[in-house]
Amino acid sequence: MNKQRAAARTTRKRDGKVRITSQGQVSIPRQAMREAGLGPGDQLQARVEAPGRIVFEVVEDPLLKVLGSANGLFDRAELEAVRKEWDR
Repeated sequence: MNKQRAAARTTRKRDGKVRITSQGQVSIPRQAMREAGLGPGDQLQARVEAPGRIVFEVVEDPLLKVLGSANGLFDRAELEAVRKEWDR
């Protein structure tokens, strides 16, 4: 790859512009993810705010909000059994 194409490619990555793939996928630029406090594995909800404008918001897991607040209520073995049932 020549230097001019490499420089153009680097510039495109830094300006935050992205393209939609033929499968409808978009890669979120790292800087935008960092600034939004997002990371790999985060679950997002997409909603259309206006024509040409899609907003992604983090899907909050209500269990994570209370996780750890009920320590000692259940035996670890009981919890593992329930988790195995959920995975089926």
